[in-house]
Amino acid sequence: MKKTISELTTAIGVTENHKTDFVYPPSVQGDLFNHLKPEQQERVKPILRIVKRPYQVTLCIALLDCLEGNGIQPIDNPMLDMIQRIIIEACNLRPLR
Repeated sequence: MKKTISELTTAIGVTENHKTDFVYPPSVQGDLFNHLKPEQQERVKPILRIVKRPYQVTLCIALLDCLEGNGIQPIDNPMLDMIQRIIIEACNLRPLR
């Protein structure tokens, strides 16, 4: 069976050790994730997936401000403000300094 799968993947051009050099472009979301522990990242990922991109940026900037010791900054959008507080509480985010 293994030989058959190997032959099929070779025939269609897929290699078992296929490795890409893809690197995500710099982003605010990436900056935030660089400061989070893996378990915190796993809690934040599903939340960011449902938030549209422009709002993700606003939310991530507010969370980075909190991590940088600037406290919880209010966001002009009440829903984002609530999500920010939920993330801070669920992830137990504290200033890095």
